[in-house]
Amino acid sequence: MNQNQLFDANMAKRHPIQILLVDDNAINLKVASRMLLRMGYEVDQATNGCEAVEAQRDKGYDLIFMDIQMPEMDGVTATKHIISEFAEDRPRIVAVTAHAMKGDRERYLDAGMDGYISKPVRVERLIEEIEETPCKEAVEALTNIGIATLGANQVVAQPAPAAPSPVDLMTFADMLGMDLEDAEEMLPELIELFIDDSTDQITQMKMAIDTLDFDLLRNASHKMKGGAASVAALPLSKLCGEIETMGLNQVVAGADTVYQNICNEFDRLKAWFQESS
Repeated sequence: MNQNQLFDANMAKRHPIQILLVDDNAINLKVASRMLLRMGYEVDQATNGCEAVEAQRDKGYDLIFMDIQMPEMDGVTATKHIISEFAEDRPRIVAVTAHAMKGDRERYLDAGMDGYISKPVRVERLIEEIEETPCKEAVEALTNIGIATLGANQVVAQPAPAAPSPVDLMTFADMLGMDLEDAEEMLPELIELFIDDSTDQITQMKMAIDTLDFDLLRNASHKMKGGAASVAALPLSKLCGEIETMGLNQVVAGADTVYQNICNEFDRLKAWFQESS
């Protein structure tokens, strides 16, 4: 099937709801926003739980895609605030995260969330959650749709591809429901954004290893892991997942080696970007 057939350009007219994307990762927000825009939805974004709660107060969304691990206020806490404040008028809230640990899905549902999407987000899952959300009557033809990005990223658990490219273009196209030609045109812009966004995280990881700051190591690696998965930089995402696990388990042995592998793979990605630009 042609990947473009996944997108219904009139879906926002046919199924008009207001959507909020909540995520602290700029890459995740941009990718999800692009997918929703191709369905006719305009996008609002929030970068942490506090902003999500305020956005719900201001506009009253029908559907919120909520990242879990964010600064200031995490997604679970934000969900509890929204449910407490809005009760029966609350939106559907769908967790979007790269965490795939046992019991996570149950924990999110117990907190009052209505669903769960793993990162990197795939267009089919967005469509499913939109269709599960009831439309309010008398909504204008093109709804102001706000999108709360998920930051999270399910790391695609597969080995580095045999091809020399650090990016799996076919995976990226499939994830977004695009033709290869369209995906190839879109990808460099996202790679550039990811590179700019990840330089600080590389520095933070090194600092965390040197100072044994496991919280910083976990947070920096989690964010980079998600961004890498969203641009289908699968080997880099896998490495970031490895060092994130070290942070979670407070294990320092071997962290320097994994960190160096991350730096090498990040350099390989930058070289690929320069050659393709």
